[in-house]
Amino acid sequence: MTDRCNCDNPNHGECDYCREQRERANKRRAYMETVMVYAVPEPSKRVDRKLGPCELPGWATFRVHTSGLVQQYGRAELELRRVPALYVDHACKLLNGWGLYSTETPISEGQTLSDPETLVKVLLVAHPSQHPSWKGRPALELRAVACATECASCGQPMTPNEHNCAGEA
Repeated sequence: MTDRCNCDNPNHGECDYCREQRERANKRRAYMETVMVYAVPEPSKRVDRKLGPCELPGWATFRVHTSGLVQQYGRAELELRRVPALYVDHACKLLNGWGLYSTETPISEGQTLSDPETLVKVLLVAHPSQHPSWKGRPALELRAVACATECASCGQPMTPNEHNCAGEA
């Protein structure tokens, strides 16, 4: 794949780059039309020292999951559980990206995933989902196992106030 289109090409629009970009856009459009991502409030419990077990508000955490991967692509549905309300939007975008990825490359149990384009690396491991709503359909729960921040210039792991790099972070 080339980095950009050669605008001097007399057949601009028919070059390899333009063709690849159209194919990618068409695949993404087809995916977005057939696969949905839902965020469902999860009941959460906590133990208060004085009151004992208490229900937290329904918005405390969410179960974010895909719907349509099994029917349209024969791939396992994906889900993230116990997502704080503040991160639901990001979790939906993350699942959409991994769902689109899984249409071409199946995600299997035990596989570790991370997004190379983000500054904060979250490693996710796929596990069979035990959520009762799947009723025997294949589904994978993506669980976070590690989180690390990398320098934008050199790609080395960063720790607060202890990163020395020749480039600008």
